Amino acid sequence: MLAYLNKKKADYVSYDIDKDDTARREVIKIVGTDDIESLDKLPIVVIGDKVLFGFDEKEIGKYLH
Repeated sequence: MLAYLNKKKADYVSYDIDKDDTARREVIKIVGTDDIESLDKLPIVVIGDKVLFGFDEKEIGKYLH
């Protein structure tokens, strides 16, 4: 995922929800559950107001500028 974003020269911020409690709380708000690991939807990508679940290059590419 990060390699893809670097290749696209995209500006991004990456959070490790296992180490960053604030980021974890934000993700819980986005997905609506605190059992994030069971969702099988990681990574969670937020581009502007669009939230994407999982790593799909085509889908992410649509929203990168």
